[in-house]
Amino acid sequence: MISSSAPGKLVVFGEHAVVFGYPCIVMAIDKKISISIEKSEADRDEIVLPENIDNYLIKKTLEIFRNKFRTNKFLRIISKSEFSEKLGLGSSSASVVAMIRALSKFYNLHLSSSDIFELSHRAVLSVQPDNSGTDIAAAVYGGILYYQKPGQIKIISHGRLPLIVAYSGQKAKSADMIKQVKSLFKRRRKTLLQLFIKMENIVNEATDAIEKNNFIKLGELMNINHQLLKDLNVSTTKLDKMVEAAISSGAWGAKLSGAGGGDCIIVLVSDSKKDDVCKSIKKVGGKIIKF
Repeated sequence: MISSSAPGKLVVFGEHAVVFGYPCIVMAIDKKISISIEKSEADRDEIVLPENIDNYLIKKTLEIFRNKFRTNKFLRIISKSEFSEKLGLGSSSASVVAMIRALSKFYNLHLSSSDIFELSHRAVLSVQPDNSGTDIAAAVYGGILYYQKPGQIKIISHGRLPLIVAYSGQKAKSADMIKQVKSLFKRRRKTLLQLFIKMENIVNEATDAIEKNNFIKLGELMNINHQLLKDLNVSTTKLDKMVEAAISSGAWGAKLSGAGGGDCIIVLVSDSKKDDVCKSIKKVGGKIIKF
């Protein structure tokens, strides 16, 4: 049996703007989705997935792979996940990347990272037409990335930021939030373009701050980015309360991460303030997620 895995992600800066062609910063997490493949003993594919993995997306990925490489063996595919899809951590993209990697190994194709990115993005686009590729980039390359569609990728760091992740208890659908922002863009194009340019400037400043380990500056930029996301109407009262609780208890910075409408916030915090920040977030109803 052949196995491969791919990590989930956290968008650190630039969500939504990235859909419109502006850059973002995304960080891979340690939690992964794994895919194992072997030849099926039945005269059909056997796919065994946890509830948080989209069966249709996996089948679509297999179809795209077969069409490209003209493979026709029936396969037994088993997936395991270390995190829930409810958290908005990129489970769909991670499962597709893990699938392409496993198929590449199974057929001894030695696909490059860029090949895996291209095939994975094609698969996800077939079911999520507005997908920017951000989650896929994180799943393929890992680390902390500067990303701009249609595939401009720069590895800022192979490390991780000192972040806390907290779940709001509200599940959001990324596709719905993207549609909401696109609708707003049609009505307020000039305003949103100005906002996206501000986000782009934040991404560029944040890239420099990450390279210099300037966490105070990075935290300030996170706070500004969260306000811009509030201006986009993608934050919620619950997310705002969690962000405010984190900052007031000593965090360098905090913001929602991802499409908004619920899901998670990320908090940049020193070890000395971590316990205080976690307690404050819990007091307003947030759940700390280990990642």
